[in-house]
Amino acid sequence: MSSAALMARKLAAYSKELEPHLKDRADRQKPATTKPAEQPSDVNWVGEGAVAAATADASKAPAKPLDTAVAAPNQTTVLLAPSRKAPDVPIIVPEGEDSLAATGPREVSVNSDQLMGQLSTKVKENPKDVAAQLDYQLMQFLRGEQVPQMKNLAGLPSEDREVIAALMDGLSNFRSNARNEGNQMLSQKIRPLTEMADRMRGQADLTLPNAVLCNRVDGYGVYEPMSPRFAAGKKNPVIVYCEVENFASQINDKKQWETRLANEAILYTETGMVAWTDKSKSIVDTSRNRRHDFFIVKKTELPVLPLGRYILKISVTDQQSNRVAETTIPITIGAE
Repeated sequence: MSSAALMARKLAAYSKELEPHLKDRADRQKPATTKPAEQPSDVNWVGEGAVAAATADASKAPAKPLDTAVAAPNQTTVLLAPSRKAPDVPIIVPEGEDSLAATGPREVSVNSDQLMGQLSTKVKENPKDVAAQLDYQLMQFLRGEQVPQMKNLAGLPSEDREVIAALMDGLSNFRSNARNEGNQMLSQKIRPLTEMADRMRGQADLTLPNAVLCNRVDGYGVYEPMSPRFAAGKKNPVIVYCEVENFASQINDKKQWETRLANEAILYTETGMVAWTDKSKSIVDTSRNRRHDFFIVKKTELPVLPLGRYILKISVTDQQSNRVAETTIPITIGAE
């Protein structure tokens, strides 16, 4: 007999053996009395019936895949959107969006006359408000009026008034050149702006970016520095070289740019005592073109000093802008 036939015979015998046992089990599970029909419940208990119902509902409606696309930037997003079939479920709307959706975005339009009136009111209420004065002058500039209007700037401090006047002069001159001569070279086009920068630089703090003792000076930034160590018991000749920035220049009667400075040098000991003074001297420089680089050269002679360390303080005063700048150079007097 083949193995398949042998296996079939064994299965048939096993089924006959199980048949009476299955019949007894079915008789025991059969209800004694008929139960009344169950009323529908509002509670869905988790069980075979609930699972079957959920499976049936899921089979009726096609499955909706989870949207995993990247959301637009700066926009609100939720994991699951509320169902439209349940209007009793409240929908949370970000604050302000309900009124925005009902009325739509508001458009605010202000014409130039209204804006000019607002700026004029600000200037009258606070004449020392630099920002308001600047806005007012710029508005006049856009309207084609002559600027700067110095009468309206009279309430500002002199420094702020000069800065706004320089700015408006530069813009007005630049626009005039652009309108009248459109084929100018770039250097000519930007000249009003560079002159404006020079005027503003004159309002900045006076500074001495470089000061050094030298053996020889040939020009601005061209010099031969010397060691700040000198021998005791004798006089030592030196050249004090000092660069000046943000100095003021004005046109004089001869139509030349004039710069007026005063220079002074004082030598102090380590304890702060005055050991030597080179009194202030006035420096007047004139040039047909406005200078951008300025340096002071002063030949002097250090006196006979005892051994020790000293500080040479250099002071420069701009007599036109009344500004003062100072710098120091350390000096050592040692044995020869």
